[in-house]
Amino acid sequence: MNIHVGQEIEKVLLDSGIKKKEFARRIHTSTRNVYSILKKKEIKTDQLIVISKVLNYNFFSLYVKPIEEQRLHMLSVMNEMQQCNARKNNNKVMITLELDGKPETLAQSIKRLQMINQALD
Repeated sequence: MNIHVGQEIEKVLLDSGIKKKEFARRIHTSTRNVYSILKKKEIKTDQLIVISKVLNYNFFSLYVKPIEEQRLHMLSVMNEMQQCNARKNNNKVMITLELDGKPETLAQSIKRLQMINQALD
């Protein structure tokens, strides 16, 4: 995932109209540290929670989107496979999928998607 959370925070901060000095006060840090946060590609979860509340924006959703997109893609692939299997009847077809650069069988992929889906619910 290529998310630069500092840049994302800066976009939302600019849109909010809140000055950096006021933002610093609200997240209990110095203005100097705000500039440091905006340069960071990653920040601690507890700090991101505070920033999300202050800016009224769920920055964690930036990380969840790719997982949801993968789930939707897998559902589409599974639908195509079901249609293919209906046409093939008794012929066995071995299909290997690759998620996150790791080959998996369909059963493994389905199990992984179910686990992701449960975690999101």
